[in-house]
Amino acid sequence: MSKRVALYIACAVLSTSLYAQSDNDYRLDSFEIGLQTLKMDYKEYDTGGNFLDGDSTDLFGDMNGINAKALFHLKDVYYIGASIEYTKGKSHYEGSTWGGTPLSLTKDNVSILQPEISLIGKKEYNYGTLHSKIAFGYREWKRGKSDYSGDYDETYKWKYFYIGAGYKKEIAKRVSLGFSLGYQKALSPEMKAYLYDGATFKLGNTEGFKIEIPLEYTLTERIDIIGFYRYDYWEINHSDTVALTSGGSFVTYAYEPDSKTKNSYLGIKLKYSFR
Repeated sequence: MSKRVALYIACAVLSTSLYAQSDNDYRLDSFEIGLQTLKMDYKEYDTGGNFLDGDSTDLFGDMNGINAKALFHLKDVYYIGASIEYTKGKSHYEGSTWGGTPLSLTKDNVSILQPEISLIGKKEYNYGTLHSKIAFGYREWKRGKSDYSGDYDETYKWKYFYIGAGYKKEIAKRVSLGFSLGYQKALSPEMKAYLYDGATFKLGNTEGFKIEIPLEYTLTERIDIIGFYRYDYWEINHSDTVALTSGGSFVTYAYEPDSKTKNSYLGIKLKYSFR
């Protein structure tokens, strides 16, 4: 975990503590903690749109993780959210070597880290609860490495901006169903390849969208159980060409191709409300 991310988490925890101790409108509203599993679908394409290679996982077992979120009331209908999630496991690679030989293997130590801070506006109506959300976050995907002799690790990382809206309605006694949709845009995306002397590829325009569907059951006055499905989509444009070196000597030129990420999450969370 980078020092920047560790500092982010520390600031979020400190902010949560300060809001929880405040005697005015600034107060801790709720805290969530949960588990999740990820079905990954990542594919790279050449300039003609032809498939080059990709990584994938099964829905259960390959990549699993944890998530946590603190929500605190700011003023009137406004809230601040601080969340973090971490998913780790293995993925299956289908592609080829640089020489064109077909390759199929398993990558270990694959992980996705994603902390986020958000500003949320939420208001209740007779027909349900509407919310809007603006968020700033950081995404780091370590693609992992197999035991194949020619394999190497890659890390994709970027800060991102998110804007979206959602709706939640009680569909039965103690049961609520929600839906949210938002646009997400990467800021200064890059990929670090741990190959030869190492190289950093500045990625092209990177953007996407996110859909989440939570199903919430009120267990007690303060405790809710939330099951959720999330679809996380990113489209990454290719990078510029970079010179690869070994021991300071030129080896070859390379670039990071266009790609699409279609990740699906299933999870369950326990929510405690300070009301």
